[in-house]
Amino acid sequence: MSKLKLGEVTPQRLKHLCDEVKEKRGPAVAVHVREVVLLVFRHAQGSRLDMSNPAESIRTSAIATFEPRERALSPSEVRAVLTALDHVAAAPTLRSAVKFVLLTGVCKSEFIDPTWKEIDFAAARWTIPAERMKTGKAHIVPLSDQALDIPTAFRTMFGVSRYLHPGR
Repeated sequence: MSKLKLGEVTPQRLKHLCDEVKEKRGPAVAVHVREVVLLVFRHAQGSRLDMSNPAESIRTSAIATFEPRERALSPSEVRAVLTALDHVAAAPTLRSAVKFVLLTGVCKSEFIDPTWKEIDFAAARWTIPAERMKTGKAHIVPLSDQALDIPTAFRTMFGVSRYLHPGR
């Protein structure tokens, strides 16, 4: 496909390429190929080239489907991760944020942009608003003493910000 002009890339050719890539390199790489082609054509369309995007007519599920993984860390694995985090070459605030996510069991996407008003220190709970939840419903996360120590430290460091851990 690298020798084809954009106008010569058809959904059929792209699907054939993705099938070949899936055989040789695996399903995740094949889906990534479709995504790259999608973005190349969107860029071309954004540059005012009048052409259809062949990747838009190919759903990722037509290339590969993935089974969601459901696995919980054992208590010894959690302990090992928490111990290892103390030795990671990263900013202390980043290490603390990762610890907070691990201790609360929330998804990374749910931890994006938490504000101080979401944390109830007296009740030891964090209410994630509906707009940040995939379910569209607010989610209450109980905070253990260990988890509550992290926003307490963040309040000392970032108290002037409205966010729990403002981006740097």
